[in-house]
Amino acid sequence: MQLLTLSFVGIVLTGSLWAQSPPTSKPSFSKGPLEQAIDAAFQRAKSADQAVESLAILEALLQDKGLSSTQRKKIELELGAWKERAGNKLVRNGNDWVTVEVNAERIKEANFLVEKALVDLAAKDYRSCKEGLEKASRVNENGIQADFLLGMLNTPAYANSPETGERHFRKVLNRCEDHIPSLNNLALCCIRQKKLAPAIDAWRRLAELAPETPELAYNVVHLMAESANSVIPLTTTERRRFEALLVGVPPGSIPSAESTKDGWRYMYLAVPRSDVPSGSSEPSSGLMLETGLGNGFVIAPGLVVTSRELLGNAVTVKISSPTTSGELDAELVGASGFRDVALLRCTALKAPPVWMASAAPSKGANVVAMGRSRASVDAADAEVLKCKIAMLPTTEAEGLMLLDAPSAFFGGPILDEGGHVVGMRSSGFKLPADRIGAVPTSDLLAFAKMVDASFAPSTAPIPRVDEERLAVFSKAIVTIRCYQPVVPMDSPNGDSVTARWLADPVCNLCNGPKFLNCHARGCQRGKIARTRNVVAGKDPVLGKDIIKPVTEYFPCGTCNGSGKIPCPRCR
Repeated sequence: MQLLTLSFVGIVLTGSLWAQSPPTSKPSFSKGPLEQAIDAAFQRAKSADQAVESLAILEALLQDKGLSSTQRKKIELELGAWKERAGNKLVRNGNDWVTVEVNAERIKEANFLVEKALVDLAAKDYRSCKEGLEKASRVNENGIQADFLLGMLNTPAYANSPETGERHFRKVLNRCEDHIPSLNNLALCCIRQKKLAPAIDAWRRLAELAPETPELAYNVVHLMAESANSVIPLTTTERRRFEALLVGVPPGSIPSAESTKDGWRYMYLAVPRSDVPSGSSEPSSGLMLETGLGNGFVIAPGLVVTSRELLGNAVTVKISSPTTSGELDAELVGASGFRDVALLRCTALKAPPVWMASAAPSKGANVVAMGRSRASVDAADAEVLKCKIAMLPTTEAEGLMLLDAPSAFFGGPILDEGGHVVGMRSSGFKLPADRIGAVPTSDLLAFAKMVDASFAPSTAPIPRVDEERLAVFSKAIVTIRCYQPVVPMDSPNGDSVTARWLADPVCNLCNGPKFLNCHARGCQRGKIARTRNVVAGKDPVLGKDIIKPVTEYFPCGTCNGSGKIPCPRCR
């Protein structure tokens, strides 16, 4: 599946809130909104995938009439370099800006190195496998396959080095934020090191993205069971935080403690779109990982608008609707580089289009958010949430419209009282707990027109009765599921792999060696120190004995001088 990335005017306003001055210089100061906007735009330009996207970000920033002459010169100076890069059609590979051809060659070389490393792994040539994967990671600084596999090779099933595994999984997440298998595996590497706080953070993010991931519920229940057996001590606060991760999991999907005795479950690699070479077939293993579930709505026959963040790096996108039976294949035809908007095409979809507003709403206007939550994903009628427009689009909020609601339906439409869509539920901006963001309809229409010049919003008459309008919208709102193919490694014991996870049955008490450090009092590496006083000589003046303490070391009777005792769980 090819991704067509299209630039769309917008500004991202995240980044540092404070600039610290050296102790000997002027006192520190708080940057104003425009200074924050400039810093964030520069950073976003550096992290964009294509130079044309970076150029559009800075050009949009220049449109702000509140810029001072100094700020404008600063942006124009930066703009010159991006115009040259955009003119050469450069794309980002790590921190380098290269041509499309060079980037394709890097991806091709890295994929070859990964394939060769997997052959070495099957032959149990771990040294060559490791060296090949490390080189692949350096060649393609955007790819995640090499570092993910290096992380897996350091799990207890292979090298049993959780600190090294943690480092590689963090590198994957730096390159592909919110990669679900890496979040799960990172948490397990942290737990192996008794680092519970980062494990909670990783699993919490996984629970936000995909709460029904079975490996998440399995691993959390296993942790609770090990805590109950006093193998992994948890404080009351830690226990509550881990248990909170299961809130979004359907009760029937939570395993029993007895069923988790096989140990932890590391998830195999799910290949994102960025790691599928152009022109090649999608990786196929028969195993798929759901990486996103949310809403979208029809804006023209067969054309669906949704959140770019929802799609993420999905290779396969499916659409379901009350008007269809089962899931339909959808094609990604456009995704904004820095606006949370994407367009899908599904010609088999027969759902009616919504009515788009032609004028911007006013602040304080009553609106309705519609969509389907996980609990109502198969319901014929969409859910409705009433709210008000708290703030119209501003640069301080990434150009989003803010609503006074704690939550809404991700990717779903926002309707005014007349039944017109005034926006789409969006993410991407960190808001207060009682606010949600929405991309305004004007931006949705402009992006749709950019993707498809023939696009035109619906001109069908709107029913006057509220119930009839809501019924039409319920049909127009679709459920979107995103998937990535799972590519399992060969099992270390040579068994054929039929699951999307690797079992880790290694004891949590000894972490594998089947021995524990000797717990005898005073034992240090198998030796116990004893101090006694001896006469070292006579005091020439007083004639008294000079007493000197002497330390002697004796083998520990508990561990017989080895410093280790057998693990009671492994005996």
